[in-house]
Amino acid sequence: MHLSLVVNEKSIEEAMYRLGEYLAEEIQNIEKGILRDYTESVPVYTGTTKMSSQIRETDETYVEGVRIPIEIQLVSSEHAGYLERGTGPYAGHQQYIPPFVKIGDWAIFRGIQNIGAVYRTICVRGTKPYWYGRKAVEKVARGKWVISGYSEEL
Repeated sequence: MHLSLVVNEKSIEEAMYRLGEYLAEEIQNIEKGILRDYTESVPVYTGTTKMSSQIRETDETYVEGVRIPIEIQLVSSEHAGYLERGTGPYAGHQQYIPPFVKIGDWAIFRGIQNIGAVYRTICVRGTKPYWYGRKAVEKVARGKWVISGYSEEL
């Protein structure tokens, strides 16, 4: 005896469409989670880093007509890079000379009296990296089957 089974092509198309919808939703949830965790962890001084933070979808594919982002980026202010990676020798970089006015404004906001000492310390030693973005990505996306890896560009 010999039995043959022929799979209905429409069923396959429908299953692929549902898979595409599932992937798109899963990636959207990851995007929201990364942005939420990042903006909740970044310290607030002027709010520029939080307000400028966004997820940018930089590549996509389609499964049965469903758009699926396949590369996303966490994008934020220029200042966010200094918070993320740190500055100067403390973070393993070359010496960094920040704008005095920005450091002065920040020191006043924090109630620091000796602005010159803070500025000199940052110029000579640098600042430590905090890795807010990296931590958000690892917390939300690491171990999810949809993520194959990530890279950093600051």
